[in-house]
Amino acid sequence: MDIVDTHVHIMAPDQRRYPRQLPADSQPQFGWARCDFSAESLLAAMDEAGIRRALLVQAFNAYRSDNSYVADMAEQYPERFRQVCIQDAREPEATKKLAHWVQDRGAVALRVMMQDRSYRLDDPRTTALIDAAVELNVPVCLYMHWDQIGLVARVLERHPDHPFALDHLGSPSLEEGPPYGHVQPLLDLARHPNVLLKFSSSTVYASMAGLSSPRAWFSLLLERFGARRLMWGSNFPMDNRRGIPGLLALAQETLGFVPEPERALMFGGNALALWPFET
Repeated sequence: MDIVDTHVHIMAPDQRRYPRQLPADSQPQFGWARCDFSAESLLAAMDEAGIRRALLVQAFNAYRSDNSYVADMAEQYPERFRQVCIQDAREPEATKKLAHWVQDRGAVALRVMMQDRSYRLDDPRTTALIDAAVELNVPVCLYMHWDQIGLVARVLERHPDHPFALDHLGSPSLEEGPPYGHVQPLLDLARHPNVLLKFSSSTVYASMAGLSSPRAWFSLLLERFGARRLMWGSNFPMDNRRGIPGLLALAQETLGFVPEPERALMFGGNALALWPFET
């Protein structure tokens, strides 16, 4: 099984070359963005875990829309890394900046990072940025709070032939447990064949909360979306309850009930089909 971590963040120890853009009042849960986690440290963790390749997702809480570090590391280690850039649609010349990260710096996907609750998927500037990503032929990863999940379908319908990935499945609360009727807006997205779900360590832990169980939750996702539309990511070091080898082991144990050919797709095959690597 060729394992791909589709969601991992890195932060450069060299803060002169790669200065952090941390707000003075950054919230405690984003303290991880103050730590150093180099590409070389990630490679060592990947080798220990048996992870062959990774998508470097821009660490927004460390660098905002400056994708320089992930771009440089993907260029330095092309056989191991690809980079997912972030561009804030609300910045001046956002579409021009996105073109730079894709065409000049090799980004293979755009992440629309709507951590700020005032940043909306239905904002005309967001629409324009997604349109630009479609023109550039790069998949779009969407991060949003659950209250925007109802806006996703219209984006998928606007670009029915373009791939989108929903980071952390839109971060639904799963504590109510089966039959998971409260997450119906997510399940309804299964009718759109151009959306994939990126499930992370955070998703695995959420599936253990309250009345939920990992087997019940992932069985439902597999029933609705199928194995070809699910992709694993560690979300390290945002989720650092275990190291990367431990987070991979947790996900593999959780999904041990899934037949090996389907697990191979979820832990690497789907990502490699969407983002080919150099051999």
